[in-house]
Amino acid sequence: MLSNNSPVQVWDLKSPDSNIAVKVMLYDSGNLEYSVARNGQVIFENSPLGIITSVADFTSGLTPISFSHKTICESYPMVGAKSRYIKIVEMNSS
Repeated sequence: MLSNNSPVQVWDLKSPDSNIAVKVMLYDSGNLEYSVARNGQVIFENSPLGIITSVADFTSGLTPISFSHKTICESYPMVGAKSRYIKIVEMNSS
């Protein structure tokens, strides 16, 4: 575990078949961490989540603005692949 304190907010996300679970944790410092489990077995332990660009550092001091449940169903052509289309079904959150 990277943070020594308890998260102030936690989001649990699951794949449509519930085999993959992602937990995103926000700490009072504004740092985000995530963990990933497959069929109940942890694949990634708490790891830092963020991005640093030439414009800004988005690894700390973060504040959530809103959260909503959304089902996504998209497909798009994949050039040069064995399959002509890639379909993204959904990601459920709870």
